[in-house]
Amino acid sequence: MFDSASEYAREAGLDPRTIRNYIQQGKIKGHRKGKGTYWRIDEKEKKHIPNIQPPYPKHYKHYTKAEIYIIESNMDKSNRTLARMLHRSKNSVKIKKCRLRREQHEGKNYNET
Repeated sequence: MFDSASEYAREAGLDPRTIRNYIQQGKIKGHRKGKGTYWRIDEKEKKHIPNIQPPYPKHYKHYTKAEIYIIESNMDKSNRTLARMLHRSKNSVKIKKCRLRREQHEGKNYNET
């Protein structure tokens, strides 16, 4: 017996709110515990875990060394320009540039001490 939607969510690899929504939609059977603040889910419902998929799977494509070199060499160019060059989203390039700057900044701090 799972004592809460959070425990079931941890097992399924999903957000607890998603599990509560699934219970309300009837995809998973559960009942309220106590004054109705927690959901109890039977152990038998564990069989549904493989069938439950996150609604939007995350797709992350790692940056290659060549792509990182291009970004580092062209830090002055706009994110949009770099995104077009690398066939990436503008936001992805923006985040990578920020992380590269932070790594360079932290590296300088460690070398100075």
